[in-house]
Amino acid sequence: MPFRKSKSGSVFIKVITSILGRNSQNVSHGHCSSVKRGDHGQRGWPTLFRPSYVVSKIAISVLTRIQQREFDQDSRQDIVVNSVHPGYVNTDMTFNQGPLSPEQGAVAPTWLALLPKNVEEPRGDYVWLNKQIVDWIHGPMPECIGATKINELHDEHDKIYLL
Repeated sequence: MPFRKSKSGSVFIKVITSILGRNSQNVSHGHCSSVKRGDHGQRGWPTLFRPSYVVSKIAISVLTRIQQREFDQDSRQDIVVNSVHPGYVNTDMTFNQGPLSPEQGAVAPTWLALLPKNVEEPRGDYVWLNKQIVDWIHGPMPECIGATKINELHDEHDKIYLL
């Protein structure tokens, strides 16, 4: 699959660079260059699904942890930042193939938005669609329903619309 540069990729690089510093820009550009060459798998980058999409999700999870650590040191009380996986939801992004309704996909994000004051957890965590806190660094990761299907759908879409 050819690499397609997007505005969101540029935003990703700018945001991560502003939070993590210059080295993160090198990492981001290193990933993009590796995808362009087609050797990202050999260099340790994700190969499942869309590699740039996966890396952007990892970056958001890292950013979540960093922001929560900073907010924990902030004089303002009770600022909580989490990231969430809503599941494989039936939307345009999944070509309307997701088994979950938008309402089902909204369960965990809504739960996070309505956490009580002074909650001890989740704080800076990655929350799965069933409201389970997931350790995405050490695992185990829950099964991601639909990852294979959405990869197939995106490949088919690319064949039809991009060639």
